[in-house]
Amino acid sequence: MHSSNIDIKTIISELNILNVSDTNIDLESNISNDDLIMKNKSKKTIYFFILILFLCLNVPLIVTDLYYAYNDTSCVNQPAGQLSINLKDYLLVEGWIGVIVNGFILLILNYLFLKYDGLIDMTCILVISSICHMILTFFDIIWNIIGALIFWNLIDTSKCDKGIYNYVFTTLIIKLIFNFMKLLNVNNNKKHQN
Repeated sequence: MHSSNIDIKTIISELNILNVSDTNIDLESNISNDDLIMKNKSKKTIYFFILILFLCLNVPLIVTDLYYAYNDTSCVNQPAGQLSINLKDYLLVEGWIGVIVNGFILLILNYLFLKYDGLIDMTCILVISSICHMILTFFDIIWNIIGALIFWNLIDTSKCDKGIYNYVFTTLIIKLIFNFMKLLNVNNNKKHQN
C-alpha cells in the first residue's frame, strides 16, 4: 500500500474549518448570497487543489507498481526462498490496495467537499477513518518490510533489469521512511492525548 502524504484523518480534521454547515443561511446573520457563493467557490477550489496534489503524489507509484508487476520478466517471478510470495505478488498487492484505498479516499473527499450537507455526524466519519487508517498503516508497515526482505535478502537482484532494480530499491526506502514517520506520528499523538 502506498504511504500517502495526505491521510484521510488529517483532511477530515482540517474540514472543521470548511464545514459546509457553515454555509447554511441563518436569518440572524448578515451573510449575503454573494458571500455564500464565494465561500462555495473557495471550497471547491481548495478541493480541486487537494485532489490534484493527492493524485500527483499517489498515482505514479501505483501505476509503476502495477506496470512492473505485470510486465517485468527479469526478476519479479523469482521464488523468494521458502516464502510463498515473490516480488510480483508484493508489487501486485501494493498496487491494487493503493488503487482501492486511494479510490475510497477520493470518494470520501468528493462527498465531504461537494455533497456534505451536515446530516452526518463528523465524529462517525472520524472514528471510521481513524480505525481504517490504523489498520492500513500497520498492514503497510508489515507489507513493506516483507517487500524489503524479498528484495534485499531472498531474491538474486543481480538478475533484475536496471529499471525495476532502481525503482524497487528507491520506493522501498521511501515507503519505509514514510512508515517510520507514521509510527512517530502515532507515538506523538498518544503522548499528546495523555
